[in-house]
Amino acid sequence: MAWKALKYLVVSGIVLASVVYASRYAYFNYYMEYQAKNLVRDYLKDPQSAVFRNIDSRHQVFCGEVNSRNSFGGMVGFSRFIALPRDSRVFLEEEFESRNAGEMFEQSWRLTCEPA
Repeated sequence: MAWKALKYLVVSGIVLASVVYASRYAYFNYYMEYQAKNLVRDYLKDPQSAVFRNIDSRHQVFCGEVNSRNSFGGMVGFSRFIALPRDSRVFLEEEFESRNAGEMFEQSWRLTCEPA
């Protein structure tokens, strides 16, 4: 009888430790995504209007799309971004296109954001 109780306690402890670890990881990932969104908002003309979609993370690099209002108040359409919250860096597709470096962003997107 004592062995059954001990076995139950050990299994319960392992399950509890797994749940705690998973929740800490989920919180950390949520926090990093929050930081990435704030970095992107810093580059927009109207940060409060930002709408994000298709956000994915790979090794703490966040890729996604953002739409926001321009100076005239109209939504500009979704544009891709790559955000590195740990380094406080953001790469917006529209900035690369304005510098005639759209192919450089495209290559970075393929290497960083698309599944292998």
